[in-house]
Amino acid sequence: MALAGKHKWIAIAAGLAGAVLMIAFFLYLPTYIETRLIPRWAADAGLEPGTVRIRRVALNGADAGPIHIDLGSAASLEIAAVQIDYSLRSLIRCKIDAIVVSGLSLELTLDEEGSAVIGWERPSRRQESYVMPELKSMLPIELEQAGLRNAAVTVHWKKHTFRAQVDADLDTGDLRQGRLRGSLQLTVRGHQLDITAALDDRTNRVDLRLEGRQLALDHFSDLIAAFARADASGRLDLTAEARGTLRPAALASLTATARMRHLRIDTGGTLLENAAGADGTEHPLIITLDARNGQNWRWSAAPLQCSRPVKLTIDRLDGDLALNKAGWRATAAVRSSVLPQPLTLPGQPMVHLDRPLTLHWTIAANRAEDSAVVFEARAEEAGQSADHPLGVSMAETLFKGRAPYLKLSGRLSSGQAQASFDAGMTGIEALHPQGSARSPKLTLTGEIHAGGDNRIDVVLDLGDTQVELGDSTAGLPKTQLKARLARGDRNEWRLTGGLGLSGGRIRSPADGIGVDELAIRLPLQWPVPENGPAGTLNAGAIRWNSKNIGTLKGRVALRPGGLHMDLDHVSKLFTGLNVHIQAAVGTSETTLSLSVPPWAPSVPVDLAQFFPAAAGVTVGGRIEATGLITLSGATILGGGRIHLEQGLVRQSQRQLAIEGIACDLLIDDLTNLRSAAGQRLSVDRLTMGKITANDMAIDFQLEPDRTLFIEKAVLAWCGGTVQTAAVRLKPGLSDVAATLHCDRLNLAMLLEQLGAARGSGEGSVNGGIPLRWQRGRLSFDNGFLYSTPGRTGTIQLQDTQFLLAGLPPGSPQHIQMDIATEALKDYSYNWAVLTLQSQAERLLVSLQLDGKPNRLLPFAYHPQTGRFERIEGQGQAEFKGIGLTLNFNTPLNEILHYKDFIKGH
Repeated sequence: MALAGKHKWIAIAAGLAGAVLMIAFFLYLPTYIETRLIPRWAADAGLEPGTVRIRRVALNGADAGPIHIDLGSAASLEIAAVQIDYSLRSLIRCKIDAIVVSGLSLELTLDEEGSAVIGWERPSRRQESYVMPELKSMLPIELEQAGLRNAAVTVHWKKHTFRAQVDADLDTGDLRQGRLRGSLQLTVRGHQLDITAALDDRTNRVDLRLEGRQLALDHFSDLIAAFARADASGRLDLTAEARGTLRPAALASLTATARMRHLRIDTGGTLLENAAGADGTEHPLIITLDARNGQNWRWSAAPLQCSRPVKLTIDRLDGDLALNKAGWRATAAVRSSVLPQPLTLPGQPMVHLDRPLTLHWTIAANRAEDSAVVFEARAEEAGQSADHPLGVSMAETLFKGRAPYLKLSGRLSSGQAQASFDAGMTGIEALHPQGSARSPKLTLTGEIHAGGDNRIDVVLDLGDTQVELGDSTAGLPKTQLKARLARGDRNEWRLTGGLGLSGGRIRSPADGIGVDELAIRLPLQWPVPENGPAGTLNAGAIRWNSKNIGTLKGRVALRPGGLHMDLDHVSKLFTGLNVHIQAAVGTSETTLSLSVPPWAPSVPVDLAQFFPAAAGVTVGGRIEATGLITLSGATILGGGRIHLEQGLVRQSQRQLAIEGIACDLLIDDLTNLRSAAGQRLSVDRLTMGKITANDMAIDFQLEPDRTLFIEKAVLAWCGGTVQTAAVRLKPGLSDVAATLHCDRLNLAMLLEQLGAARGSGEGSVNGGIPLRWQRGRLSFDNGFLYSTPGRTGTIQLQDTQFLLAGLPPGSPQHIQMDIATEALKDYSYNWAVLTLQSQAERLLVSLQLDGKPNRLLPFAYHPQTGRFERIEGQGQAEFKGIGLTLNFNTPLNEILHYKDFIKGH
C-alpha cells in the first residue's frame, strides 16, 4: 500500500507539473508567435513583420489574425485569420491536426522588366547548389494537414493589374514517412487551373499535374498584348504531367497538351486562325510537348491557318531538342501550303496565285562546345504540286515556274551571325496574249553577316532567257544581278552592286530589224546619289534588212529621279551621220530626246540598198532633226522638228527629178504624227516625165490617223501658175479628186509638155483642170482652158507633120490638115480654147483656134477641083481668117511616167 500511495503521489505531481507546463505553454504561446516565430520567418524572407495578433489559444486550437507583413514600399501581405486545430493529446505528442490560413491578401508591384518586386530586396544567399532536405525534417512538429482558403494575389505591372484567387490543400500526415501530397486551385478572371503534386522521399520522386478547361484567351487579352502586341481570342484546354527526382532536383519526364478552338490571333498585319477542312469544319490547334530525362524534348503544333497577309495552312510543325553537356541540338519539320488567292500590295497591280504552293521545310541547329550555334534550313516543293508548274497571274500575264527551293546555313557565335543561302526555280515562264518570256532556271545565292560586319551579299543569275513579242524575239544568254546591303558608319543601310547583261540579241522580222552583241553594265547604289558612277550600254551591231546600219553606245546611270541614258548611234551606212539619244526613265514619267546634228551625204544616196524596188532612185540634201517624247502613266506626249534643205530626189530612168527641196517641219504630237498647222514644203524644180515645173510650195498639216491635209499647193508651170484647193489624203483612200487652177499658162509650152507638139509663141490660157486618182489610175476630167477675152496671141508649132499620118494624100481631110499644119507654123489667134480629157490610158487634147496665119501659105486654089493644092516655092495663098480644131492623142504614162514610178514604190 505504501508503494501504491507513493506512485499515486508521483502521478499527481507529474500531472501538476504537466498542468503547470501546459498553463505556461498557453500563456507563452501567443507571445512566442508574435515576437519570435513570425519575425524569424519574415527575416528569412527578407521582410519586415508588421502586426501579428493572437486572438485565441485553447485546449482544442488557436486563432491568429490579422497578420500584416511589410514587403516594401509597393507591396504588402495581409492574412485575415490563421486557424490551428489540435487536441491536448496531440500537443503532448508534438502534433497539430490542421493549420488553415484564410483571407490571405498579397499585393505586389513589379518593376518594368517584371523580374523583381519594387521595394523588396531578398536576402543574399550563398551560391552553392541547393539540396532539398528530407520531407520528414521540414517541420519541427508533426502536422496532419494544411490549407489555404480564399487567398487573393494582386500583381501590378506597368499599367496592368492581375488578380488571382488561390485555394490549396496539403496532406502532411505522412510527412514523417517521407510523403507529401497537395492540390492547388488557381482562379484567374473566372477560369480555374487545377494543380496536384505528390512527393515521396522513399522513391525519390515528385509527380505534378496541371489541368485547365475552357480557358478564354480574350479574358487575358491585356496580358497577351503586353508581350505580343496582338488581340487573341479562343478556347484553350490544357493538361500537363511532369515527373522528376527530389535529390538531385531534376526533371525525368514531361508531357503537355494544349487544344485551342475558335482561335483568332490578330497582330494587325497577321491573322492566325484554326485550320478548316474541305467541308469547312474547324480543326483544333493541338500543341504537344514531350520530354524525357530533361534532356530530350519533342514538340508539335498543328494544324494552323494564316489568313493574313497571305492565306496559308500549316499541317505539320514539329521538332525535337536534345540537351547534353557540350550544348544542344534541335531539329524541326514544317509542311506549309500557300492557298490559291489574290495577293494585293499597295499601289501595285493585283496578283493571283493560281494553285497551292506546298513547301516542306527541314530545320536543324546545334550548339557546340565553343558556344557557336550552327544551323541549316531547307525548303522544297512537296507532294503532287512539284509535278505541276507554279502559276501566278498579274493582269493579263501568267507567271509559271517549277520546283522552287531554298537552302540556308549559317553560324551564330559571340553576338555575330553569318549565313549563306541558295534559292532557285526551274522552267520559268511569263505568258501574255501579246508575247512570252522563258528561262530554264533562276538562282539566288548570297551571304548574310550580322553583328560587327553587318551586310547581305546577293547574286541573282537568270539563265538563257528567250522573249517573244508577236514575231519579234529577244535572247538574253546571261543576266546577273550582284548587290551588297551593308550598314554604314552612321548606322544607316546602303546598297551597292550592279546589273550585267551580255550577248543579247533582238530580232524583228516584220520590220527587218536585228540587234546583236547587246551588253549592259549598270552600277546600283541606294540611297541613289546625285552623281553616282555610270555604266555602259553597247549594241555592237544593229541590222536592218540584213544590213549592219551601225552601233549604239553610251552611258547609263541611276539617279534619284530614275534611270538616265546618254547614247549615240553611229551609222555605218551614212558616213558621218550620228543620232544622239538621251532618256530619263522615272517611276511616274519617262522622257526620251533625240537629236540629229546637221548632216549631208557626200554623194547622193542610192535607196536601192534599203528598198530593192527603189532601184535607180537617189536622194540627197542636208537634214537636221530633234525630238522629245514623254510617257506619263498611259499618256504619251511628244513633239519634234525636222529641217531639210537642198533636198534632192532623182530617178533618171523614169525622168523624175525633184530638186531644191526645203522644209522645216514642226511635229506637235509624235504619237499621232500630228504637225502644227501651216507647214510648208518648197521645191525649186520638179521634173516628171515631160512635165517640168518650178517654185512649188505646198502648205500642209499632218493630222492624226496618218492623214495629210494640203491647205494649198502652188507651182510655176508653163510661164504661169497652178494652184490647188484644199484636199485631205487618208490611208486607204482610193478615190481622190482635185482641181488645178491655171493662170496665164503659155499655150505653146503647155502643148509641148502635154506631148501634143513642140513650138513657141506668145499668149496664155486660163482655166481649170480637174484631176482624179482612182484605184491607182490618174485621169483628167474635162479640163477646160481658154485665152483671156480681148487678148490675142501667136503660136509657132514645129514638127507637126505627124498630124497628117493616116490621112490619104489628096483627100479633103489631108488637104485641110495640111493647111492647118502650115498655118500653125506662124499663127496669130484672137481666141484659143484647150480641153483635156482622159480616155483609158490616153490623154485626149483638143485645141480650137480662131485667127489667121502670119504669112502666105504654099497653097493655090484650083477652080477645076474647087479646092486648095500645095505648090512648091513661095507661098501663094493669103488666108484672112481661118478657124482651126486640132485633136491630139497622147499616152498619159509617157507624159508623167507615173505608173512606172508607182510600180517601183
